[in-house]
Amino acid sequence: MSYSVMIIGIPIWTDRISPVLDTALKLLVVDTQNGQEISRKFLDFPPLHPMHRAGFIASAGIEVVICGALSRPLEQMLVASGIEVYPYVTGNVERVIAAFSNGELDQDHFILPGCRGRRGRGRMRWRQGRRVGFGYEKHYKEGR
Repeated sequence: MSYSVMIIGIPIWTDRISPVLDTALKLLVVDTQNGQEISRKFLDFPPLHPMHRAGFIASAGIEVVICGALSRPLEQMLVASGIEVYPYVTGNVERVIAAFSNGELDQDHFILPGCRGRRGRGRMRWRQGRRVGFGYEKHYKEGR
């Protein structure tokens, strides 16, 4: 029996997705197995230049980042590290995690205000250096 394990990183501000990854102070790390949460922990971002955040996130073993806005250089560094990026997401953290697990993160109420057009222009989701569509397929059925 194979188990699909995924480690998700979500920058948070109170109980919501932090509006900007480059300046977020806390990171929620959620370990999942077969689409079910098995553990979570909170990490404080060290006082790093935003460009060093990608290294910090990668060193935490994170495979997927779900975030609000972020700078293009930070996004490119995350992608170069092999991390899938789901930018321009907003909302309550628990609802976002549930929507991601169910493949429903593309609903309008999870789109960061003012960023709808950016998703349409290509800064949607990146996987290993290539852009893939915004239909958030259910990761746990992809054989990951």
